[in-house]
Amino acid sequence: MALKPASVLASLTISGLTLGVFSAALTAGPDSVVRRFLEGVHRQDAASVQRFVWQPIQSPSGSYILALAQRVNSTGRRAQITRRESRGPYILIVTRTEREGGGAFIDQWVLERRNATIRINADLTATQGSIYTP
Repeated sequence: MALKPASVLASLTISGLTLGVFSAALTAGPDSVVRRFLEGVHRQDAASVQRFVWQPIQSPSGSYILALAQRVNSTGRRAQITRRESRGPYILIVTRTEREGGGAFIDQWVLERRNATIRINADLTATQGSIYTP
């Protein structure tokens, strides 16, 4: 039984679309925003960092989340997302970063969707706080 060229073409098209959608989700979703923000802080790339935050990074809440990210990055370990919750335009991302010698930092990041863009809302993140578990 020979494959029909139209069937092969349709299968390849669907496969390509599926991969494209998943690829876009990995680079534009809320998890990616937090991950790329942390990477930008680690590289000390101010322009990159500002792209992922609604408020100016020089504001008090911007300074707070920079300090939070620097603390996470100081562990040398990657923050693991442990919880994701959406409410309207807001998305809560909870991360856990293990510390060498035990304990972990638990941080809450509030993201906000405006139109099709998702960024960290530094003002709301600063009010959530973080937890250290011994």
